[in-house]
Amino acid sequence: MHSVCTDARAVTILTMRRLYLLRHAKSSWKDPDLADPDRPLARRGRRASKAIAGYLREQDIAPELVLCSSARRTRETLERLEPALGSPTVRIEPELYAASASTLLERLRRVPDAVGSVMLIGHNPGMQDLALDVARPAPAVRELELKFPTAALATLVLQAASWRVLDRGTAELVDFVRSRDLAGDRAGSQPEPARSPGRAELLLLGGVLMRRVVSLRCCRRAAEEADCDLAHEPVAELGVADARALVRRR
Repeated sequence: MHSVCTDARAVTILTMRRLYLLRHAKSSWKDPDLADPDRPLARRGRRASKAIAGYLREQDIAPELVLCSSARRTRETLERLEPALGSPTVRIEPELYAASASTLLERLRRVPDAVGSVMLIGHNPGMQDLALDVARPAPAVRELELKFPTAALATLVLQAASWRVLDRGTAELVDFVRSRDLAGDRAGSQPEPARSPGRAELLLLGGVLMRRVVSLRCCRRAAEEADCDLAHEPVAELGVADARALVRRR
């Protein structure tokens, strides 16, 4: 979509440019020895990526250019979205890893003017700060101020002749969707095959053996943060014999 501004000296063609800011999906903390850039997606993150891919198809979102951080979790998020993105130009750029809002903004300003839509896949807090910086004040921005969760997508529109004019308050936030609000993420995926307890599970079971009774709520919260299968087991109801049996399965 184009509009024309004219005066006695020049003619400027303004283009409706779209910026899609996508935070990577939920990553795994299971392996404490992995460096941060090497952490993969967690099971929840893989499910959320699938939900976001479905949303991209439904909304016919097909950016011309995708800029993606070089971290493993951002690349794995992109891999699960690519079938829904059409045939964009994709650039994996190390400078986007854990980048600040100012670094992200400078990168976007270097996008060629011929590109009408860009998707940036990155990390917080830079992604949230960038979205809040460039979005004009509006009621829709309040939700984004509260939290920019993993696998959330903010869509902003910029009416400009060039990406170089992108700056504070120059874009309009037209959509903000979280994967947890989408049917694909709520429904979940098929259960994965059972696996032997890992380190996080053994730590939880050790607590059961030592205390006999563990708060179900606290234990489930710890398990969810560790993204382990015990997040959906009634750990507080386990007796010592049951806990030992689970440990022996390892």
